[in-house]
Amino acid sequence: MVRNRFDNQLNMLNAEIIQMGDLCEKAIADAARALTENDLTLAKKAIEEDEQIDQKEKDIEQTHIAIAYPGVAQNAEERFTMAPTGGLALALIG
Repeated sequence: MVRNRFDNQLNMLNAEIIQMGDLCEKAIADAARALTENDLTLAKKAIEEDEQIDQKEKDIEQTHIAIAYPGVAQNAEERFTMAPTGGLALALIG
């Protein structure tokens, strides 16, 4: 039961990361095209897409870190970072 739940969560995380990757590809393509065609409207669209990517990243962090590490505060200003030793450390962004 626990294993099945964990597998489902990993599948959901995988799908969300793929979706974020698709957003990144589109934003990069739009930004490159905006530069080569000197298209301000397309450049603004690429900026909006970048903001969507940032939001998707935050959503993924909040959802999946809370699942992986229950009991850890879910404050939006807390981020997990890898410590130099390879261990997990909680970094507070102030």
